[in-house]
Amino acid sequence: MLVGIETIEQGAEDERVRSSFVEGKLASGEWQTLCMGSGIGHKHTQPTAPLTVVEARLNVLSSDDTPLIRRFALFGKAV
Repeated sequence: MLVGIETIEQGAEDERVRSSFVEGKLASGEWQTLCMGSGIGHKHTQPTAPLTVVEARLNVLSSDDTPLIRRFALFGKAV
């Protein structure tokens, strides 16, 4: 069960992402928005409502340059 998302850009000085959102794919095949953000920077951690997903994707809506994502991680707990 998903309970949080962490995203980190490549370098602290390279804060390129200005807006993004994360979607999770449910067992039904439907994509659901899990969280939205105005930037990522060095480290962005976002708690989510408890939810079971089979896939996740990061969607960058705007950036100052090509996004350099170092880490995109989902955190969960056993059910």
